[in-house]
Amino acid sequence: MLLHIRRVLSKSFVTQVFIAKTVTANAVWLFLARLGTQSALFVVAIVVGRELGAAALGQYALITAIVAIGNLVSSFGMDTHLMRLASRERRSECPEYAAGLRLQLIISGLLIVMIWSSAHWITDFAWGLRWFSLALVPLGFATIYSALLRGFERMDVLMRFQLVITMLQLTLVGLVLSQDGSLVSVLFALLVGQLLGTLYASYVTHRAIPNLQLWQPLQPSDWRNTSRQGLILFGLMLMSMLLQKVGLFSLNWLAQAADVGFFNAAMRVTSAVELLPVAIFGALFPTLTGNPRSVMPRLTQITALLTITLLIVATLFWWIAPYIMFILFGAGWETSAQLLPILLLALAIGILSRRYSIVLVAQGYDRQALLATLVIVLLALPIYIGLTQAHAAIGTAWATVATASISVCVLGYTWHRCSQTH
Repeated sequence: MLLHIRRVLSKSFVTQVFIAKTVTANAVWLFLARLGTQSALFVVAIVVGRELGAAALGQYALITAIVAIGNLVSSFGMDTHLMRLASRERRSECPEYAAGLRLQLIISGLLIVMIWSSAHWITDFAWGLRWFSLALVPLGFATIYSALLRGFERMDVLMRFQLVITMLQLTLVGLVLSQDGSLVSVLFALLVGQLLGTLYASYVTHRAIPNLQLWQPLQPSDWRNTSRQGLILFGLMLMSMLLQKVGLFSLNWLAQAADVGFFNAAMRVTSAVELLPVAIFGALFPTLTGNPRSVMPRLTQITALLTITLLIVATLFWWIAPYIMFILFGAGWETSAQLLPILLLALAIGILSRRYSIVLVAQGYDRQALLATLVIVLLALPIYIGLTQAHAAIGTAWATVATASISVCVLGYTWHRCSQTH
């Protein structure tokens, strides 16, 4: 009897150590991938602004934002669905992989047609937008490859191909600007870099996942199952995106343009701090999907550690935020310095809601997560409107804290109900 207990405990200990090492490695790979991608985007924006001027930078930001939103729409929730499916099934041959890819490509094609027909109404650089909209096709492939690699827990390969795409784009943009290129040529260079990088992504993904089938014949049921799952996750994604942007929307409608700038500057610093928690929870997602019981204690520990750490950081920033904002943006950003510790407090509280959200989605409670997020949005809107009208950017920051607290309560209650029911 004692020998049996010892074996069980020993096996459990080995499993926990293996999971901890895997999650740590995956978190590091995801963090490096996101850091590299975000740094490259920042560098390109700076170079475009310096070489082509503020007006060109504004058009560049608009065009890249349109294509980024198009990629988000065309994904149709497929990235989360396929990542979860790959984590559970661990099969390289699955009809829903192929259905997800084709669905994304169909939506991308429709969006490209819409952009080409309406580009002259959107921007003065219509041909730049038209050419860069073609990036939706390689971006669609890259999105599917990324989801499958995360599902199979090959974040090392994911990091490699994302950094290759980033370096290709940076190199081509540098070459174009060294020859006094225009904004249209910069966007074309980004398109070529994305295309070449995606070809490399296809190669490394098929090597990492042997016998991966993405062009197999499909049955009507494959399309129905994939579309049904994707639609719910797409709705959840839209609600989550609205929740993230409602502060900026409120300021745009109810405050001065300067307040939007101050809030945006503080949010950029907060987003940089958020890179590590996002990477850690992203690394935990496949394990939560396939073997949740083994990782739940670890998830609780990580959540507590991240929350305490961010609370300490938020406290420190009450004193050092003015110096940070001065170093990054120069003089005149005192309001952003006041916003920064408040937004970090919201981020610390939001770690708890992120925990519940990721568990709900990983365990397949998509409808419940969507309904909970909709409730949070409806509760948050009057708070943002009231506080923004009364206190401008400072009020918006405190509305973010209030919304984070509401999210913890609503999502925590939803998870408690789901776990009790099932």
